[in-house]
Amino acid sequence: GIIGINVPSFTDEGVPDRKCGAEWDGDQKGIVAVAHVSALLVPSDTSTGASGNVPLFHPPGAQREGTGDLVGEGKALNPAPVRDDQVPPLSAAAAEGGKHPVPAHGISERLNGSLTSMLHELNNPSPVLLAQEHHQISPMTSAAQGGNHSIPLLKMAERPNIATPRVFLPEPSENSIPGQRCSQADKALLQKVHVALKLVHAEAQTHHVRPHTEEEEDADDASLKDINHLLSNLGADLYEHFSGNAPPKFNIKVPGIGTDEVEEEDYSNDLSHRGRQSKRERRQNGAGTETCVSLAELGLPMALSCMVSSLMEHSPCNDDGGGVYESIGQVEEDLRLMAAEPEKFLFHEANGGIQFSESALYGRQEETAALMRAFEETTTTESSAGSRSSRMVLVSGYSGTGKSAFVRASSGTLAKRGACLVSGKFDAMMQPRPLSAIASALDDYCAILSRDEGRIDGVRNAIAAAIGIDGAILAGLLPNLKKLLIGDDISGDSTSHLMGREAFQRTIFLFRMLLWVTCSKDHPLVLFLDDLQWADKVSLELMVGLVTDAMIEGLMLVGSYRDNEVGADHLLTAYLENIRRSKNVAIVPIHMTNLDSRSINLLVSSALHLAPRATRSLSDVVMKKTGGNVLFAVQLLASLYDEGLLHFSLASRRWEFDVDQIQNKSIADNVVELMTVKLLRLAPEVQEALSVAASFGATCDESLLRVLDRSADMIMTTLISLDVAVAEGLMVKSDTVYRFSHDQIQHAAYLLIPESECKAFHLRLGRLLWKLSSAEETETILFSMVDQLHRGSSLITDSNERVMLAQLSLIAGEMATALSSFLPASSYLKAATELLTEDDWQLNRQLCFDVYNSCAETENVLGDFDAIEGHLKMLLAQAETLEEKLRPYYTLVKSLGAQGGCNDAMNAAITVVNQLGEMLPPLHDATDADVKKEIGMTMKMLAAQDEDSLLNLNTLEGDCAEKHTMRFLHELVFLAYFEKRSYFPIPACRIVRLSVSHGVCRESAAGFGAFGAIHCLALRNFAQGYRFGKLALSINERFQDKELLAKVYISVYSTINNWTEPAQACLPPLKRAVEVGLATGDTEYGLLCAHVHCSISFGVGKELGQLLKDMDMYSQKMLTYNQHRTHLHSRPIHQVVLNLRGYSANPVQMAGKAMDEISLSASKVGSDDCKMFTTLLHFTRMWLEYMFGEYQLAWGSGKDARFWETPSLLIPTWCYATFYSCLTAIAMARLDGEGEYLETIDKTMAQMTAWARATPWNCQNKLELMKAEFAHLKGDHNLAAEFFELSIKLSAKHRFIHEEALALERYGLFHLETGDHSTAYVLLKRAQVCYSQWGALGKVAHINEQYL
Repeated sequence: GIIGINVPSFTDEGVPDRKCGAEWDGDQKGIVAVAHVSALLVPSDTSTGASGNVPLFHPPGAQREGTGDLVGEGKALNPAPVRDDQVPPLSAAAAEGGKHPVPAHGISERLNGSLTSMLHELNNPSPVLLAQEHHQISPMTSAAQGGNHSIPLLKMAERPNIATPRVFLPEPSENSIPGQRCSQADKALLQKVHVALKLVHAEAQTHHVRPHTEEEEDADDASLKDINHLLSNLGADLYEHFSGNAPPKFNIKVPGIGTDEVEEEDYSNDLSHRGRQSKRERRQNGAGTETCVSLAELGLPMALSCMVSSLMEHSPCNDDGGGVYESIGQVEEDLRLMAAEPEKFLFHEANGGIQFSESALYGRQEETAALMRAFEETTTTESSAGSRSSRMVLVSGYSGTGKSAFVRASSGTLAKRGACLVSGKFDAMMQPRPLSAIASALDDYCAILSRDEGRIDGVRNAIAAAIGIDGAILAGLLPNLKKLLIGDDISGDSTSHLMGREAFQRTIFLFRMLLWVTCSKDHPLVLFLDDLQWADKVSLELMVGLVTDAMIEGLMLVGSYRDNEVGADHLLTAYLENIRRSKNVAIVPIHMTNLDSRSINLLVSSALHLAPRATRSLSDVVMKKTGGNVLFAVQLLASLYDEGLLHFSLASRRWEFDVDQIQNKSIADNVVELMTVKLLRLAPEVQEALSVAASFGATCDESLLRVLDRSADMIMTTLISLDVAVAEGLMVKSDTVYRFSHDQIQHAAYLLIPESECKAFHLRLGRLLWKLSSAEETETILFSMVDQLHRGSSLITDSNERVMLAQLSLIAGEMATALSSFLPASSYLKAATELLTEDDWQLNRQLCFDVYNSCAETENVLGDFDAIEGHLKMLLAQAETLEEKLRPYYTLVKSLGAQGGCNDAMNAAITVVNQLGEMLPPLHDATDADVKKEIGMTMKMLAAQDEDSLLNLNTLEGDCAEKHTMRFLHELVFLAYFEKRSYFPIPACRIVRLSVSHGVCRESAAGFGAFGAIHCLALRNFAQGYRFGKLALSINERFQDKELLAKVYISVYSTINNWTEPAQACLPPLKRAVEVGLATGDTEYGLLCAHVHCSISFGVGKELGQLLKDMDMYSQKMLTYNQHRTHLHSRPIHQVVLNLRGYSANPVQMAGKAMDEISLSASKVGSDDCKMFTTLLHFTRMWLEYMFGEYQLAWGSGKDARFWETPSLLIPTWCYATFYSCLTAIAMARLDGEGEYLETIDKTMAQMTAWARATPWNCQNKLELMKAEFAHLKGDHNLAAEFFELSIKLSAKHRFIHEEALALERYGLFHLETGDHSTAYVLLKRAQVCYSQWGALGKVAHINEQYL
């Protein structure tokens, strides 16, 4: 505790008021002095929380006041702590400088008697003891644990009193020393530093507030002498404090003052000055000519020794010209640094080696604050309309600026805030590991989750529910995921029927699902991806998918890259632009520059464990030669150490260096050249090992090296040599992986291989791996082995070895494809095609077909359509039979469809089907008669089948022609549905007939679903359509076929079932289809199901607030997965919801967050999607215009829409088009007369009547409202009221809240027009309530403004 002492206060004139107990006046002119000494030397009793009874004596005449009991001489003082608010500021008189100047005395001058003697008595153990662990602790430390204490008497000198701000530092304890358990000796040493810091702080404040006379202000030389003398005495006091003994020789030469005699002012009346003179004389006369032993030689820390020696000598702490102290404040600053970082400056055991802390940051406060702010926003921000809920931090800068170190050093702070940080690094060597960087990071994440006993059960259940048996697929990339899988999920089938891009999209989705269920704002994840400038396309696509997924909460992605290597045309730039356009991700840029001179000095100081003042001269040279580049600076220091220009002297126990010699030394211009020079000084076998490791990239697994070490010509094992590199700090070993400390070091190690020998070096490594590995090891190291062989493949001359490498490349490509890692698979397969010659098409024919087919398929997945064309041409040219052509033809159809060439794709499919024996009419020559013929033949065949026979059709087995035909017909069905709907029934009917006659397969489900849709849309036979829809679902379930589930469900639940079942029943299956479609990679139909799900949700009156969130989420996914056609078709209804929610200035204008009808209509003119989009646009605008009373505009929009295509979706599109067309025509007829509107009224009412018979749940309430309005038009008010009430009742019963609201509103307007205002008011208020429950706040406001 701090002891409050009552002391003389000043009067207004600055004259001391000798009445010690004077009360404070209103201006707080008094000054309180704080007696630091006894309270600081003896700590509180930490076990009880109470202050110990400290015997403190005060000059005679002391009086009692306020905060403590002051008694006469010889009486004990029971102190009470003084808070900050109990210490008044200096009075104006004292601040301006009164008549009582305070001399610049040292610590000893402040006390009557020798402070040093008192400290010696208090701390009498040998200083060597303080540097040793497990020895007897000092009496001061013992006292700190004891409670009651007794220390020598102290008398306060009578002198003008200076108010000293207090320094609050924690008492040394085990908890105050981070990173290790505090020893008793460390406690004692840290406690001594705390005491010294407080005393020096008090002296600094005393000197700082000393008033000066006019004569003193003119005497600059005298002031300098005072400072020098003050610092010298301070050094002596600190020496005695830490060593326990007075310096044996203390003969200080002050510039301009003789050594035998020091001219001073006459302070004869100052008792403290007499005490100082006595002490100086004792120092000068008591020790003769003995030399002063440094504190370092006594076993105390080098930083303390250097500081004290510099003060006592008032010269540099070494011979290099740095470290001169110019003020007590500088001494205090260094002591404070030592107390704050004791492990670095006090407890470090000097061993003569340079040590760089990976957790330390220098000069990065603003960058750290930005990172932590982004993390806080990620874990606390709630997403809302227009907000960005996710954060991506981009750390950019030149190589060596410390980007990676900055993120790693922040891991501790992030961990304290509950984050889990995992990292992955991309490799300049393009090491062919599938999704290596992201997979490595998330594999570590799975390992961390598996060790979290508090969460593991919940995580396992969540993963099982979300991923299920598909977890086995993901576990191929994330081995540690197996620890989180349950039961059968661990051994689930990792293979599937998926091919092409669907397989890749499935993998992307599985990664996202993993983070959906394991990452949250309560358990945040920081994913650090290093060196994004080397990231491949697949990894970048996955990165974008993760960071833009609104369903992943608590994820902050941090990426680093070299901005000088990333230009406008770089692959990374395009993907970052996609993220910037995202509506739910905010990018936080952090640019890392080189360090300034102060930060470089802190780095050098930390490495040498010296105070920054002692290393300034060296750091200035380092700064000049490196420009502040962190990596360059670190390696330069290491190089200076290696060359002996920076060395640790065991004699003096401190670092020594010659600044001039270092300054004049010729040093490499960049870090790579510097590291190359350093590596060349290593033993040859270590150089060889580093070159081997560098050939595999930034990391190298121990399993590879063990295989290489079996070579007979190895003198020293690679593992032993790399352990030397680890000891040198060039590499880091983690478990079984060796990692270069920096990619520039890896680059320098790779440059040790002469450029002319690089290919031979790689080929030699690949051959050794192939020759020396076992069969089991070959499978494990296959990717690395094939990569090394390919790097030297141009040197292969033996044809057998060349074919062998092509076979290995095919195996590697198939393995990578099985892991959905299509980019490395493509690189292996492309390399294999280059190894095969024209002769191989005859000698190794099957190998050639397998390689080229696999290569074309992976290129289709990656969208490399230029390359795929050449490979397909080669395949079709070399193929001699239809069987050899089928696989490349199928890839061609998929490729043409993916590129938008749907007509070409359909023509190619028709050609192949015809060759397989199923003759189809040409695409553009098919007539209505052809379609009717196909439907008739199919219905005739099905008429002979009952329900049981259809449900139990045989399974189509083997690799027969019919199965290939089914595959091509399946592609044709869905291509025709979107591009040539008039041709759509023909392939659908063929699938059904082939299934009945030859047996069913996976594709049969889609065929029966399409045939059911034909019955509903074209034949209006809803019962038969419903029958075939159920059969399609049964076949899909029979084959447990998730890959085609979304395609089957889109047929059944969008075009079939809502003609028979309540529309609400379609929502859960469609929701599942979305999830399964995305999970299996069928993003096209999965997101088409999402569009239909949102549309039907709107049609059945789902709460608009939640619906808007779903629409925003799915809209983002559509853009992420490049489903632009589906996204375009979803925008009109999306904007309708926004307008109804009140987010548009004009509720009937289709312009806002989701779309702008003017710009979109102009841009889509002439496109393939123009017809459907325009139809949806006019229909949805008509709905809004009618609902908001703009009948004339609604009639115009509906009239335009009728010229376009008939929609296939009953609820809401087709049904609402009919419903609102009728209501609009009736409203216009009441304004203008029936005239032109009657035809529309009759036609739409007849249509709705037919639908109401087929699906009364979905359509009857709408028909009753149409009848009510028509009766009102005809003037039959009683009948109109009856229909209005029936419509309201049915809407409520069928849970169509929005249509109940509309019926109530129209009924209210009916009563308003008939003069029954009270009834109208009640009905309109009820309508408002229903609209509010629906979430249509815009309609609530509209009714209020227009009618209430």
